Parts: sequence; structure tokens; C-alpha cells
Amino acid sequence: VAAARAAADSWGDISLAKRTGVLFKFRELVAAHVDELAELITAEHGKVLSDAKGEIGRGLEVIEGARARRCRVAVDGPTFRAAFPQVRWLIGDADLENWRGQLDYWVFLDGQLGQIAGNVNGEAAGLRPEAIQGTLEVLLTATDRARAVVIYPPTP
Repeated sequence: VAAARAAADSWGDISLAKRTGVLFKFRELVAAHVDELAELITAEHGKVLSDAKGEIGRGLEVIEGARARRCRVAVDGPTFRAAFPQVRWLIGDADLENWRGQLDYWVFLDGQLGQIAGNVNGEAAGLRPEAIQGTLEVLLTATDRARAVVIYPPTP
């Protein structure tokens, strides 16, 4: 415990830019060696190769998250619609006035948005007469932060 505390203290003394660089390099090394790491996981834990690669993918998300700050805010239906106007593709002009939910978002240390996950819930009779409860969910992930954002409507 003392060694871990000392390491954490010294890590905190390193500049933010250097810590970010270390985590970025670590992520790049893991990404560059996915096949080798998956083979080790398969040999050590008996997982099939595709499962092992999935575990590495989740690990990469954790590394990315370590470079970000997570925030959560409560939202109502109209705010959700304003933030994600594409919701009209799913529900048209249905009234979301009494819907409530939350947004979780991760902001990278450079201030850029990394991921948003959110949902709102409410009475769904306005969407479908026989419906009782409805949930709208959103997940947006910045996979290439240097490119323009394009959101395509769902196809029938």
C-alpha cells in the first residue's frame, strides 16, 4: 500500500501533458500488439481468440477513459431533444415534456469530447397507443477526433 501511495503521489507531480503522453503511448502499444496479447490471454485463460480480442478492446476503452474526465447531468425530454435533434428520426414530433433521464459524458484532458452516453424515459402513449413506458438511448463515441462529425439517419 505504501508503494502504491508513493507511486500515486509521484504520478501526480508529473505535468498533465506528460501523463497524457504516457497514457497515449501505452494505448498505442496495446493497440499495436492486439494479436500477440490476445494469444497470451487465450493461452492463459482458455478464452477463444475473438473473446480475447474483445477483452483487449474493452481494455483500450479503459485506457482512453483514464485520459478523460467523466461527468453526469440530469436532463429532461426537451433538453434531450435539443441536444440530439436526430431523435426526430425515431419519434417524430412526439411530446417529451415529462420525460427524464441523464447524460454521461467524458471530456479528454485537452478539452475535447470523447464520448456521450445518455437516455430519457417516459410515458410512451404518444409514441404508440398501446405502449406504457419508453426509453430513448444515445451513444456517441469520438473515434477519430480530427475528423468532422457525420451522423446518418437510420435506414429502413
